[in-house]
Formats: sequence, structure tokens, C-alpha cells
Amino acid sequence: MPEIFAGLTRIPYFLKLMFRTVSQIRIHYRGQSLSHRQAGDIIAGDRLSWVKTVNGDNYDPVKSLDWQIHVYGNAMTDFKNALEKIPIFEFEWNSKLHQRGFLQHAAYLIRPDGHVAFAAEKQDPKLIKNYLNSIGFIQNG
Repeated sequence: MPEIFAGLTRIPYFLKLMFRTVSQIRIHYRGQSLSHRQAGDIIAGDRLSWVKTVNGDNYDPVKSLDWQIHVYGNAMTDFKNALEKIPIFEFEWNSKLHQRGFLQHAAYLIRPDGHVAFAAEKQDPKLIKNYLNSIGFIQNG
């Protein structure tokens, strides 16, 4: 068996398959009760796509393991004020974000596990609040 495994690790396709399996990047929750809507090519239930930003990357905030909102572009003041108890992170818009499927100025609610829970093409706090209420979300503090 060790010889077989050693031989397989020389095949690029096998290495790629092993990486995807071990890293769990193929796991998604599309169509599940906690996953709603789509903005751009980002579908609720998908793992948040990693992108490098001017100040690091969009996974830096996810390390907190909290519910949070990501806006790739600018978050409107009214939107931020209406959802003040949920951290909102703004990321400077660039062409790489478009290539990765993000929609400029859309709002993406990120679960603590790094998956997109809810995606909204427009920054409508009512949509996000309704979603959070529907799943029984209770904000601490």
C-alpha cells in the first residue's frame, strides 16, 4: 500500500483531489435552510471565496468566528446604522473581486464557519434582519 500511495502522489490530478478533500473546500450548503439568495456569482451556502485586499485578505475578519457582513465596495451609512450590532467589513473594490464572482456593493452575510449564509444584491437591512429572524438568530450583548 505505501508504494501505491507514493506512486499516486506523483500524479498532479491525485494531488489536487487530495488537497480538495483534506481542505474541505468542496463542502457547500447550497439549498439548505440556512442558505438564502445569490449576489453576483456568489451563492448562499458556498464557502466564502478568499481574496487578497489592500489591507490583507477577506479571511482576516472571519478568524473572529462571528457572524459578519462583507461588502465589496462601499457600505451605505443607513445600512451600517441599521445593522450596528453585526460587524460590517468593507473591502476596496477591484477587478479581481469581479473575476471571483462578487457583485460590487452587494452585502454578504458570513457565518462563523466562513460560509455565505445570505447574499443580497442591494444593501437592504430589512432583508438581512428578516433572514436572521427566520433562523432564530440572537445577538449577544
